[in-house]
Amino acid sequence: MTDRLQLTQEERFCSLYRKLDQHTKDQIERQRKTNDGEHLDERKTAVIRGRISELKKLRLNLGMDTSPEDAANG
Repeated sequence: MTDRLQLTQEERFCSLYRKLDQHTKDQIERQRKTNDGEHLDERKTAVIRGRISELKKLRLNLGMDTSPEDAANG
């Protein structure tokens, strides 16, 4: 089980939080495009999937995604 950070409304609306939100979305999208657009061996694919998984966990822990299902679709 993942322990989420308890952030205040002020923390969620600060510019750093918004930048992290956008940055993690962009990183996930970039990793997905790399994984989909190139012919990678199993090891490289696993590494990329691991990166995506960690980014999704970070988003979930920071409250950017509200549930593991949201994170999976994020």
